[in-house]
Amino acid sequence: MDENDRTRLRKNRVAIIKDLSYLSVLDVLIQEGVLNTDDAERIRGKETTTERNSELVDSLIKRGPRAYRVFRDALEEDHHWLGEMLDATNMGPPPDQSPTGRKYTILDHMTFRVVADSSQVLQYWKSLARTLGVPEADITEVEYSNNRHLKEQCYQMLVRWRDREGRKANVDKLKEALRAMNLSHTADILDGFCSS
Repeated sequence: MDENDRTRLRKNRVAIIKDLSYLSVLDVLIQEGVLNTDDAERIRGKETTTERNSELVDSLIKRGPRAYRVFRDALEEDHHWLGEMLDATNMGPPPDQSPTGRKYTILDHMTFRVVADSSQVLQYWKSLARTLGVPEADITEVEYSNNRHLKEQCYQMLVRWRDREGRKANVDKLKEALRAMNLSHTADILDGFCSS
């Protein structure tokens, strides 16, 4: 695998491990000869999804020059945001931190963390979900699946929204919804206008 492609995978490892549904890409990687059935069994043999995703990324990094491109293409259907995040990876040295902080442009783990870490948003996460068009059934399911964990409820609601909307879900729509609810401070953080 090309060193730049390895770097993209390493720099985005946490988001890939957190957001990937490994089954959606594993069959493609086997079909295209990037991984073999022994690799697949080793990945499936892990106890948790996080461990399976971690094993998948570790296996990819050790593969030949086609591995990254096949993986990147496999993300397009169900995990396009991860592909966009890989494409947008800064390959240079880490930039000097500006006084205004990072500008968030992709709906990834870090963007969702900024929103879920906002105490203002946590108070109104269900209203934000409704503003974003998340169905009541999804809101209820997220609430009960993550009982007493407001940050995780908010985070999982954003994941549901992104998954449901696909390419129509983007950072601009999220910022627009936040501003519509008078949660401009969090939208400004996403814009890079103030530090989190």
